[in-house]
Amino acid sequence: MELNDIVSSTPVCETQDMRRLRRYKINLHMMVSAFARGINKLMPAYGRNLCEGGICVFVPARLAPGDAVEMALQLPGAKARVALRGRIKSVERFYYSIEFTSIDERTRQVIADSCRMLGGEQ
Repeated sequence: MELNDIVSSTPVCETQDMRRLRRYKINLHMMVSAFARGINKLMPAYGRNLCEGGICVFVPARLAPGDAVEMALQLPGAKARVALRGRIKSVERFYYSIEFTSIDERTRQVIADSCRMLGGEQ
């Protein structure tokens, strides 16, 4: 196997061996709000994977690790949209790994239920 084959077959934000929580693949349109370079921006985003502690999203904007973000999304299996706060943990091109912060118990349960559904547990 050549290096190009290895690089092209490696999924973004999916380094499972370094993660403490299992990731679930999703295809999710969402909105992200971030305060970047002195301006509050509302941007479309695309969710790639989800776990109980965070989400990996594609955002066509320059954000930095440590930036605080707010997200509005409809989680798989959820009846209503949820609003979440998070902090960017890592960046790879325009893919951002975001750790959830300040989650209430109801929202935490919605995320856990979505992860169980994505994992095939009912």
